[in-house]
Amino acid sequence: MSGREILRIIHQHFQANRTETVAYSMVDLAKVRMQGTDLEAFISDWETALAGMPEDPPQDYKRLLFYENVK
Repeated sequence: MSGREILRIIHQHFQANRTETVAYSMVDLAKVRMQGTDLEAFISDWETALAGMPEDPPQDYKRLLFYENVK
């Protein structure tokens, strides 16, 4: 087996599945919580979580999570 074949196998093994990455990131977004009444810190954490996602989650999902935290 050549070095190139070994490298390809290693790369395929550790390559993240795009669907798994998005699902994991959506879980992270769902974990963002507002602490007390600190809206500014919540929005900062919220935007940080969104910025780290490879794809933007559905608008309805974001709206629901956001509303549940700020109501």
